[in-house]
Amino acid sequence: MALTEEAAAELLAGDREPLIGEAAAVAAAFGTSVDALMTSPDDFERTLAWTSVRHSYKEARRRLMRSAADYETAAEMLCDYMDGDSHIPPLERDDLEHQLAQSCAWVAMDGYEDHNPWRKRWGIDVDPDDPVTKI
Repeated sequence: MALTEEAAAELLAGDREPLIGEAAAVAAAFGTSVDALMTSPDDFERTLAWTSVRHSYKEARRRLMRSAADYETAAEMLCDYMDGDSHIPPLERDDLEHQLAQSCAWVAMDGYEDHNPWRKRWGIDVDPDDPVTKI
């Protein structure tokens, strides 16, 4: 039995007690049983708190990994642009390099050019399909 939004609102407001199916659905969502919920409500409350913290961590990690992937893609594109486009006028190239040096993108490019030593320092192997292997 699924717990509807309306039923959840009634339960939270204390308007009624949960039906056994609703209690079972809540227990199943947390990998426990109705009996365990009823015998140790403090444990359940701690589980809820930990679940919230864990969800926040997982969400932050997901955003960080997506941002890191976007950052690496941008760094690879900048490297390709700087190395592959020889018809950029020298003054414009110097100006672009100066601007890049002031940005965090330069840090990423520098990491690629040094074959990501920080990854090795932390024991993270560079995958064969990692863009750094092409540089």
